[in-house]
Amino acid sequence: VTGPAYSDGKVFVGQYDGDFVAYDGTDGKPVWRFTPSGHLESSPLVVDGTVYFGDDSGDLYAVDADTGKLRWKADAGPAIKASPSYHDGIVYYGDYGGNVHAVRASDGHQVWETRSAGLGGAGPFYSSPAIADGLLFESSTDGTLYALDLSGHERWHFATNAPIYGSPA
Repeated sequence: VTGPAYSDGKVFVGQYDGDFVAYDGTDGKPVWRFTPSGHLESSPLVVDGTVYFGDDSGDLYAVDADTGKLRWKADAGPAIKASPSYHDGIVYYGDYGGNVHAVRASDGHQVWETRSAGLGGAGPFYSSPAIADGLLFESSTDGTLYALDLSGHERWHFATNAPIYGSPA
């Protein structure tokens, strides 16, 4: 089961081997269910009535928080293991192929994608990006913390001696 998210009286959670479910925050009864293409490890992000989450088949979903209806789906290719992040109308996320993506929150249209080769051959991203001061920070299982500008260009990186699974803050 993924980590939960709460918004407007509902708790949202994904089940690894099944559905993505919205529960009533008062009594715990299911409000709606959505069945994605793959397994879920990506915890949800809720922004302005839309729930965003990824799956192991490499799809990023935007689902209406009230009804569970699919608004759009974007295919990243490799699995999405971590929660997406949001800033100024853009959803950012890393994938298990070592790529970082930016898509419009309104329709899932790709704004940019930074391939792992552009990041020195980054390993899989298991963390959620942090965004601050015009930079996106993403940590990789290759043991590197990356800083990208919000157009996807690497500004700097720092190599550690071990894989990083946790998200930067």
